[in-house]
Amino acid sequence: MHIGTVRAPSGRLAAAYANWVYDEEDWAELCVVPRNCVFWVKELGDPYDKQRGA
Repeated sequence: MHIGTVRAPSGRLAAAYANWVYDEEDWAELCVVPRNCVFWVKELGDPYDKQRGA
């Protein structure tokens, strides 16, 4: 399940940010994945992208 995103200059900082930002639940697992490693099957896109006519 995707619960949110973080932006960070390194994987270690991304993990720290995710742990801090999403600590409201007692997660069994929590991982971060670089955006370029996600393979989309369906993609909604950015609803705020003005060039797409949103």
